[in-house]
Amino acid sequence: MNDLENSKSSRYITAVKLITEEQQKVIGREIAMQLVKSVNGIDIRNDLIEITGDPKVALNDLVKEYAKLFGQISVEVSKEAIKKLNPPLSANELPDNLK
Repeated sequence: MNDLENSKSSRYITAVKLITEEQQKVIGREIAMQLVKSVNGIDIRNDLIEITGDPKVALNDLVKEYAKLFGQISVEVSKEAIKKLNPPLSANELPDNLK
């Protein structure tokens, strides 16, 4: 993996962390972690996040998983969370549900 791919991968991992942290404030740590662990393509072990496969799909699926239980408010919380990402993901790197 080259530096550009590492940087992109780390930004997606940071996006997952930011979203999960913000969701925890709303729904609690236990439920938020259960939901993120249920997403295909996101593995968490000892609080370390790894994204396998397409990170854009994993991020999309994470937001969808939160929205299944908590609706549009979870999507809005996720959108607000990723605004903290620096440097931000570009529009074409974001799944549609985070635009």
